[in-house]
Amino acid sequence: MLAALGGVACYLILRVSDGWDSGFSFTLWVSVASSLLIFLLLCICRREAERLAVLLLPYLLGLSLLALLIDQVDGGAGTSVDLETWLLVHIVGALGAYAFATLAAVSALAVFLQERGLKKKQTGVFSDRLPALAVAEWLERRLLVTGELVLGVSILSGMALQYINSGYLLDSNHKTLFSLAAFALIAIVIYLQWYAGFRGRRAGRWVLVGYLLLSLAYPGVKFVSGVLLT
Repeated sequence: MLAALGGVACYLILRVSDGWDSGFSFTLWVSVASSLLIFLLLCICRREAERLAVLLLPYLLGLSLLALLIDQVDGGAGTSVDLETWLLVHIVGALGAYAFATLAAVSALAVFLQERGLKKKQTGVFSDRLPALAVAEWLERRLLVTGELVLGVSILSGMALQYINSGYLLDSNHKTLFSLAAFALIAIVIYLQWYAGFRGRRAGRWVLVGYLLLSLAYPGVKFVSGVLLT
């Protein structure tokens, strides 16, 4: 894990030497790096979380390969952006929220797979590598709450940045709409999980939908603006 995180971090340091890159491939790289960092810290705090690696690491490897492909096709470079205080807070919040949402989605997928295996009374080598159902649900709930709080910070800092630059709080673009939709959906799921016994595969499906909305808000918008429209 340290080797993977160190390699990505060194590459990112070289990329940001001339300023923050707004390109799609760089967005994927920083998403991978932040997810690896949060996952490493999570494994230190909760050893059972290591079992999520069987789902998380192939997914992050796929994102890294996609970023490499984009780099080879068009150079992967976007517009260089100077980091101001509110912009830095917003970027860190967005990366943190997406990293926590990624881990929550992976935990939800683990819950889905484990519950399906228990209902079918089937176990295998793959399911044995995943965390137990109770542990996966515990991780899902905590990661979801933490991700929601960090996402709230990201949204508020984005509103502050928008107000400083334009004089109004919200810009009705796709990123804002998808972010607010993800925040609202995750808030509903958290409430139902903690106060209405909403769990298992039903909750997992909606966690994955929330992660999809957040993906559309962050790397999805970068993909459209930086790849499809160029």
